Amino acid sequence: MTIGKDLPVRRDFSAKGIDFSEGPKQRTGRTLDVALSGDGFFSVQTPDGVRYTRAGSFFRDPNGGQLVNGDGYALVGAGGPITIDGQFGDSELAIDPSGTVSARGQVLGSIAVTAFADKQQLIPHGQVYFEAPPNLAEVPASAQVMQGHLEMSNAQPVNELISLILTSRMFEAAERTIRSIAETTQQNYRS
Repeated sequence: MTIGKDLPVRRDFSAKGIDFSEGPKQRTGRTLDVALSGDGFFSVQTPDGVRYTRAGSFFRDPNGGQLVNGDGYALVGAGGPITIDGQFGDSELAIDPSGTVSARGQVLGSIAVTAFADKQQLIPHGQVYFEAPPNLAEVPASAQVMQGHLEMSNAQPVNELISLILTSRMFEAAERTIRSIAETTQQNYRS
């Protein structure tokens, strides 16, 4: 079913799951903003273990130079946390599409990008984090790292509004049906 020109509307309101499709990329120009183009997640070390996210705004921890996100969780590199020596300024940092972080020709680490065979098995934690159950298989990540960009929400506001209106109308119709059945049952009970 479509409403308007080329606006798809979902009919399956019982479908569960998270939409892991890519969101649009916004250029920020900030050296430590990175987005993933393709399938994969950044890994961050939390107090509860490794969590996965596509939120790629990172900072240098002032107490040691590790790359951390806004919540202070360390970005996991291919060989452990990525630490940037204080001798390098942010403008000197380069992150190539494979995730290799370098400055002045010196490799400082490589951002680990993780992908999973079945993303729907990931367990959401908060707004941007996911936990992988122990039996969830990792697969080679196809994502490329885009320095100076952030991934925006993949939500389609017009489609979501249409879905909300349709859901509201379906609820109202169900409510009227239940009310009608209740009234008929009461009338039958009284007679």
